[in-house]
Amino acid sequence: MTEPGRIQPQRRRMVEMLFGSSLFGSIVSAFYPVLGYLVPPPIADLGGDEIVAAKVGDLKPAERDYRRKGLGFALVFILLTVLGLFLNIRQMEQGAPKS
Repeated sequence: MTEPGRIQPQRRRMVEMLFGSSLFGSIVSAFYPVLGYLVPPPIADLGGDEIVAAKVGDLKPAERDYRRKGLGFALVFILLTVLGLFLNIRQMEQGAPKS
């Protein structure tokens, strides 16, 4: 409890300011997308400066190679995980007393 007329410490004011600004930021972050939806930005150009990056036939082999590499990495990761689990279980079974 503070006495009447006593000035609050600087830290207390700083904490109150941080809490107040975070509350304000939460409110703004909730309403900003709604405002952006209600008032859409003006569209300056509808594709007059388009550049062809690649042909449709060029993208399919590149995507296929990319997927093959990803599949290979995923299979190696799964194999190493299963091998590690197997070795860990084997080590635990050897260390456990036999009944």
